[in-house]
Amino acid sequence: HGIYNGNVKQPGRDFYIADNVITGVRTWPKKRDRYDPVAIDFNGTGHVICYNRIAGWNTAVQGADQTREIYTLSDFDIYNNDISLALASAIEPDNATHNVRIFRNRMTDVFIGVSAQPIYGGPCYIFGNVIYNTLDEPYKMPNGTSGMLYYHNTSVRAGPAFYNWAKTRVGNVVWRNNLTLGSGLGRSW
Repeated sequence: HGIYNGNVKQPGRDFYIADNVITGVRTWPKKRDRYDPVAIDFNGTGHVICYNRIAGWNTAVQGADQTREIYTLSDFDIYNNDISLALASAIEPDNATHNVRIFRNRMTDVFIGVSAQPIYGGPCYIFGNVIYNTLDEPYKMPNGTSGMLYYHNTSVRAGPAFYNWAKTRVGNVVWRNNLTLGSGLGRSW
């Protein structure tokens, strides 16, 4: 990990992570291996993650996976980050509950742009982001995600412009004024 706060018994509060260059060792395109480094892995409430340059990680910014059991991931902002070479997801607010804002981030050469699997009720605002060259879907919403609001995002990729392969129901999603561009050609990986 680059920055890690994974203690679910004492979750963090009010972290301000800004103006950093966090460089990992991963390279593009994606290669399958068992090494899954994360640049910023956090839980708790009240965090601000902004103005960082993050490149070469499996996941750039991620909510700690264990939070689902105790619901400690809420009330945070992730904005104005420049993320590239994220071989799983650029941003994963996975298992968050409410008051999540992800905006004005640039994500380039990433496997998935924003993965929200799941969000428990929201609201989770995803707005003003630019996502370029994803190998998979720009926006991921499986595992019963609800309470998502997508506004003014732009995504460009080879293959289908937008799809959601979730096998579970997605509810309470608002999708307004987003530009999603694709080539219509499939990509093998």
